[in-house]
Amino acid sequence: VVPIIGGARVSGKVNKTNVGFLSMFTEDDPEAGIDANNYTVARVNHQFAARSAIGAMFINRLGIGDGEEDNYNRSYAIDGRWGLGKKAQIFGYYAGTSTPGIEDGEYSFKLQTEYLWNGLNIRGAYTEVAEGFNPEVGFLLRSAFRKPEFTILKQIRPNGKMGGILELRPHITYRSYWNFDNFLETSFVHIDNHWEWKNGFEVHTGINFTVEGVVED
Repeated sequence: VVPIIGGARVSGKVNKTNVGFLSMFTEDDPEAGIDANNYTVARVNHQFAARSAIGAMFINRLGIGDGEEDNYNRSYAIDGRWGLGKKAQIFGYYAGTSTPGIEDGEYSFKLQTEYLWNGLNIRGAYTEVAEGFNPEVGFLLRSAFRKPEFTILKQIRPNGKMGGILELRPHITYRSYWNFDNFLETSFVHIDNHWEWKNGFEVHTGINFTVEGVVED
């Protein structure tokens, strides 16, 4: 258990701007190998018309005490979404970290587009997390990868012409993870259709194709 001394938090909304701030201090615990730290998180997000917004975040862990000048980890990010009419949106973020001893590849970004209209949903995205990206206050599910992905889904209403079926939802999903040597580490393809009847009965018929690349024996 990390011994917490105390801290302060402020959050709220000013017109169309959301703000949040948290700062907390912890004591050291020599037996557990835990240093004293200050943790600070600041977040701002401003909403615009047409389903658009822009935001920024800053996260800092700072060691407290003598000789702790190089004991820190900082993360920062900007993010946003842009509404394109009533049918489409673009999402994205760019994040970076700063850690003593790590000089290169301290970034991560994602760009995603989405089109939704008349039962058709198309999404595509590309994510990249560099080898030096190191958000210590938080976690990464996976590091050092490039990830393309897409989903296509169509909702079909037969209007009672197919034996009481209310809706069909054929769709395909793809995502893969590549390392920075252009080696395919993971690939996943999902092809499916949901059959939903008016009485609530539902059947899913699908197949998955997976690939796992082994980097080391």
